[in-house]
Amino acid sequence: MNFTNTKTLLFGILVLGTLSCKKSSTAPSKSKTEFLTQAAWKIDAGGVDADKNGTIDLATSYPACQLDDTFLFKTGGSGDYNNNTLTCDTADPLTGTFTWAFNTGETVITANIPFLSVNGDVTITTLNDNTLEVYYDKDAGGGIILRYIMRLKH
Repeated sequence: MNFTNTKTLLFGILVLGTLSCKKSSTAPSKSKTEFLTQAAWKIDAGGVDADKNGTIDLATSYPACQLDDTFLFKTGGSGDYNNNTLTCDTADPLTGTFTWAFNTGETVITANIPFLSVNGDVTITTLNDNTLEVYYDKDAGGGIILRYIMRLKH
């Protein structure tokens, strides 16, 4: 093998070695706790999922005084509610607290959030930087179980 071929071969090995050692430029994804606790959430949409297919079939019409309310989940299982500028009733508290915890491999949140009428388990369908969507089933009586979906956003 002559000197030129040897240089070319060594250069090729060096380039391949460098490329194979290149680190991934993708950042590690956030944990569910980081997604949930990164900022306060507001109601985006909600309603009944009559056929339980993951879409709202009968939407709840929220008044503007509820749409500006915020819910801040904190690490450690506590949270803060803020009624913000618009209040539905002068008797409504302007602020409050709630409790929450992840369960079932972080796919279920057990919470007591009276301001959202949540007291128990809600199943997470979406949790990312912008959306928290959960559902829960409620016995409507007469053997009828209704599924409610609630979507929150930042």
